[in-house]
Amino acid sequence: VFGGLTGTLPELPGRLGQLATAALAPGGPRVMRPHALSGADFRNAYTSAGNTRAGVANYTGHDRVHRLTVATIQFSGWQRSDLKTYAHKHHLPYSSATLTQVPAGQSSVPTKSDGGGAIEVALDQEALLSTAPYARQRAYFAPNTDAGAAAAYNKVYEDVMQGRAPHLVALSVSWGSCEGDTNNRTTINNILRSIVRKAHVTVFAASGDSGAYDCLGGLLGTTPEEGVDFPASSPYVVGVGGTRLTATKRSPNNGSNWHESAWSCASKSDCAGGGLVVIGGGSGGSGGGVSSEFKKPDFQSSVSASGRAVPDIAADADPASGFPVYSSQEGSGTVGGTSLATPVSAALFTDMLASRGFKRGIGDIHGRLYAAARHSGTFRDITSGSNGGYSAGAGYDAVTGLGAPLWPALGNRFFPGAKPSATATIKRHHPRSRTQWRTVTVHWGGHAPSGTKMVTAEVVVRQGNGSIVARRSGARPSGSLTFTGAAGHTYKVIVQAANSKHVMSAVATASLTVPRSR
Repeated sequence: VFGGLTGTLPELPGRLGQLATAALAPGGPRVMRPHALSGADFRNAYTSAGNTRAGVANYTGHDRVHRLTVATIQFSGWQRSDLKTYAHKHHLPYSSATLTQVPAGQSSVPTKSDGGGAIEVALDQEALLSTAPYARQRAYFAPNTDAGAAAAYNKVYEDVMQGRAPHLVALSVSWGSCEGDTNNRTTINNILRSIVRKAHVTVFAASGDSGAYDCLGGLLGTTPEEGVDFPASSPYVVGVGGTRLTATKRSPNNGSNWHESAWSCASKSDCAGGGLVVIGGGSGGSGGGVSSEFKKPDFQSSVSASGRAVPDIAADADPASGFPVYSSQEGSGTVGGTSLATPVSAALFTDMLASRGFKRGIGDIHGRLYAAARHSGTFRDITSGSNGGYSAGAGYDAVTGLGAPLWPALGNRFFPGAKPSATATIKRHHPRSRTQWRTVTVHWGGHAPSGTKMVTAEVVVRQGNGSIVARRSGARPSGSLTFTGAAGHTYKVIVQAANSKHVMSAVATASLTVPRSR
């Protein structure tokens, strides 16, 4: 046995012995594989240089009580238990409340893969869990038909508006098609407008995996032609392109250790293959181009294009720097595509909102994105690579959009202003009393910065790291509460205060252990 392999080692003719250093047998198991990235890598790479408190690190108090939710749209069945298996394998938090599955346009959620679609579902849900491990997930499963798609989007809208998903802030869509071939494009676009403007959910959608050639033309409909994907081309959607992300050192982002180029392809044949069934298809590349169906929106007034340009932003998508996925039906492996970049972007956006104490979504962010891009340090500009029809360059391009967002820096531009402050104390009210020595009192308070006023406080008291023993939601900026503690147990109070702009927050904590006896 040699290196776990059995069999006869290759022999080398004696007369060649002085000319060779090794004889290697052909075949055998794979020993090389892509160096896959994780959600922790994405949170690192897409933070600001020197920022060590990006997103998930700030999930405290308010964020754990009112966990924000990310939704996905799915058109294939899968095994729900795969997410639990993935979580345990990668040491990620998981409970029955992590994922809610919602049928739309059908009576139940299918469990069988449709044409390999289970791997697509797994990629979405597992990338979300890895990148935003404390967020909730809602996956909407619909038939892969025009009516099914409309039912799925409409169900998302209804769930938010009717209070079934009050903390849903982002919708990630990895499925799409050539915009000119989407029969229900107008219907879906109208629903998307309502999701963004009325339900205040920010929608992210994949720009496609076939470079600039995401449409099929020709006599048999098999020739790649230039075109963009819908719903990424909708002016209400944040279109997400693809990059290749690498690191010289996986230490906290210092501004120079993470590198990105476009997920590139050079020609029709090279770009095809990322979802297109074309004879001799290539390896795919970042979808992008100019819409022939939607006019140029106001937020792209500075972009040189005749219509709505796609994408808006970009994130890791090249399978060579992809993400490890587990599917009991399709197998495990490293997967890429803008179907990875999209849930990663939605998750990082959600992390950013959670770190600032949001309980609900903010809707359309296009104006904020394009305004923030005018300031240095908000995006990693992608300046090399192409998608066959367009080349990446300084500023906006139809390969990677504005570039790769550095979410904490974007948050500073999205929500300028000073933070309020919060205070929290917890103590035994009558420590020397024979009858009330376990009585515990919590006090909280907050102070608003100049120009705003304190309007809400979220107060949570937990026993250890477990059950909630007291909660005040939407409480007055200052107040107190009293409860009877259990002997020998530790209690922690977490207070989060928000100012009148509802865009900045502050957290304060305090803890106390009740003695076992007086």
